[in-house]
Parts: sequence; C-alpha cells; structure tokens
Amino acid sequence: MSQIQYFIRVSSVEQAEHVVRGLDHIAESVARLTHCRVERHWVAKSRPGLPNHAMAELTYANLERVGPPRQR
Repeated sequence: MSQIQYFIRVSSVEQAEHVVRGLDHIAESVARLTHCRVERHWVAKSRPGLPNHAMAELTYANLERVGPPRQR
C-alpha cells in the first residue's frame, strides 16, 4: 500500500482545477503501471478570494493589545 498527499496553492479556482486534474492523471497512470488502484479522499478544500474579515479584525485587535515581541 502506498499513499501520497499533496497541497497546492494557486491564485484561482481554474488553476486549482487544472493542477488537480494533472495530479489525478499522474496518480491514475502510475496506478495502472503498477497494477494498483487509486482512491481519493479530500481532507480539506478552500476557495481563494474569500477573506474572513471578522477573524482578521479580531486577530489585529489582539495583536494591537499585546504589542510587538519583546527582546529578552
């Protein structure tokens, strides 16, 4: 049994779909050559361009509260 995990970071949904199609094609080709099978299990998916403003504002407020790192 073998396993491969990959993470991609791209700037658009179209790029992500293109890269995933390529990676899937490679995995399927290798599986055929080695008489194995491919199973896909998504761990997480996200979409670019959907900022979380509420979390960003909370994080920034907390960083302002604690201030910059202090030298020891």
